[in-house]
Amino acid sequence: MTDLYVISGFLGAGKTTFANKLLSYYAGQGEKAVYIVNEFGETDMDAALMRFEGFEAVTLPNGCICCSLKNELVVSLREIIRTFAPQKMVFETSGIFVFDAFEDILGDEYLRAYCRIRSKITIVDSLCHKETRLIAGGFAENQIKNASLLLISKLERFKGDLTEILCDLRRINTDAAVFACPWDEPGFISRAAQAAESEGCGVSTEGHAHAHVDTGTLSPADFSREAYARFVHRVVSGDYGTFLRVKGHIDIEGKTHLLNIAQSDVVLKPQKFRQQPLLVFIGTGFCSKALGDLLCG
Repeated sequence: MTDLYVISGFLGAGKTTFANKLLSYYAGQGEKAVYIVNEFGETDMDAALMRFEGFEAVTLPNGCICCSLKNELVVSLREIIRTFAPQKMVFETSGIFVFDAFEDILGDEYLRAYCRIRSKITIVDSLCHKETRLIAGGFAENQIKNASLLLISKLERFKGDLTEILCDLRRINTDAAVFACPWDEPGFISRAAQAAESEGCGVSTEGHAHAHVDTGTLSPADFSREAYARFVHRVVSGDYGTFLRVKGHIDIEGKTHLLNIAQSDVVLKPQKFRQQPLLVFIGTGFCSKALGDLLCG
């Protein structure tokens, strides 16, 4: 029987980071695991990063697994089980995701015999929780309500009142296990993985409704430090539209960096190897042409 771990969370919450940690943990335990990601957009950036780390990775791009990709996911899960015979499958959903009809996918006769949902994990961004609830309350609440494990991210940078977040989570979901500790603490992933092994709590679901979200994929020019600072300021300030997530590789003065922007949270990491400059924008009310002009530096 293959155990399926579903990782949800709003855009930029830390799903890929946690999936990487979980896959590394299972590999260290000698268990064969496969990573599946429902990318929101046209690229398979997260899957490519996982392959670079040495994991088997499958991408379901450009669609919702509850709607247009439902049949494709059933087929993909069958093929993964037949081809790789994994003990674990770690499925990272898109940030725009609700749980409705997802468990129906495992009603497929073949999958019912060989696969089960072991844990439904929702990543809660401590830095952007309030903003996320305002911008995408329906998505966020559905993901929290249906989780068997609520995992709070970015606490190493959080300076606010954690009690307020915990109370909000408990108001929505009284049954899920809650993990609230910095992810860089020793032993974090082993404790989180053990919590994920517990049986799901069977929380009910809400109706499925999509908000209108635009996406764009653009190739930026090589930034100077000053041009990069201007670009980030314009994105975060809302001058060019409302951006829920910006992610991808950029060049700054000839060196490759990985950029992640989740609302007002900006993380820039130098990369060891050269990558094609490419940014994915997810949000509303933005003009790709204006963004293209801004990306020229």
